[in-house]
Amino acid sequence: MNVEHLFPQDASSTSDTNLEGEVNRYRQKRRRKGRERAALERRTASSEADHIVGFARIWAPYGGAPDDEVFQRFGMARSRFIEKVWETIQDAGCDSRIADQLATAYPRTQVPPTEESETYG
Repeated sequence: MNVEHLFPQDASSTSDTNLEGEVNRYRQKRRRKGRERAALERRTASSEADHIVGFARIWAPYGGAPDDEVFQRFGMARSRFIEKVWETIQDAGCDSRIADQLATAYPRTQVPPTEESETYG
């Protein structure tokens, strides 16, 4: 009985080639997904910054966004929103004109003086 047609001699080399091809395709797919995920994270961070600064700029001519609008939109107190605005401006490297526009409506919080720096009369 001739069984050579059932088990060709170069079958192992064919399966090795197929396996290598599958591994390469997997690696390419994984790298592509990693790049896509990184790009999405950059866009999300950028869009969040744009959203915060854009919202702050819309309300700036009216003295800043009201507490309830800030809470509805961002789920945070106005004081935290103001901190977030200034963190975003600093991190995103916003134009100084934008910072000047927002400074009146959203004053930076003063760091409270420490007990050591207070003087008692």
